Amino acid sequence: MEDVHLTPRELLRAIIRRLHWVLLAAILGGMFGFCLCRFWLPPQYTATGSLYVSIPGSESADPGTASAALTAAHKLAKTCLVLLESDRVLDLAAQQLAPDCTAEDLRPMVSASCLGDTEALSISVSHRDPQTATLLANAILDTAPAEILRIVHTGRIEVVDRAVLPVQPDAPTPWHAAALAACITGFSAGLAAALAGFREKRKHIARLRRRVYVDHGVTEGRAD
Repeated sequence: MEDVHLTPRELLRAIIRRLHWVLLAAILGGMFGFCLCRFWLPPQYTATGSLYVSIPGSESADPGTASAALTAAHKLAKTCLVLLESDRVLDLAAQQLAPDCTAEDLRPMVSASCLGDTEALSISVSHRDPQTATLLANAILDTAPAEILRIVHTGRIEVVDRAVLPVQPDAPTPWHAAALAACITGFSAGLAAALAGFREKRKHIARLRRRVYVDHGVTEGRAD
């Protein structure tokens, strides 16, 4: 049996014949994406600040002393990453916002990381409310240095940048989600329309072959 395929014109014709279904699928998909993002997946806002960790002696003229101080500062920065998400530090930050707020409430929102291979630390807080995210991030920046130094008893921790109010959400807005969902469902519906056109052509060719076979059989019978 010969391979059945659609020419570009037949493919376009198959989609145009079902264009109303393609458009309907795109509209419904867009509505679903909008509602999903608006009511079930609200956008998150992230406020970010930074700290710098240093050890006395890093600015020494003696290369050996300076190198040892930088190595110690780098190790202290890694220790700070752990302590920044400790119950003690987060509890102190939470108490600045609300008496009933705890470290367990804050921990899923907080993330900390080193900025490259340096002693600078980035602290980020994500929340549905940009104002709350900013207040939480700055509360950690205010309480973390003193509390960490109380634990490690060495080094110096300074705030480099305080968190500012985030303007743009991290997650897609409802309209972005609607556009993306509409494109995906519309494209899928277009593929379904092309597949339906392919099946119609295959059935049509099969009917033509059966008809030719029947007509050929009848002709041979009359000839006999």
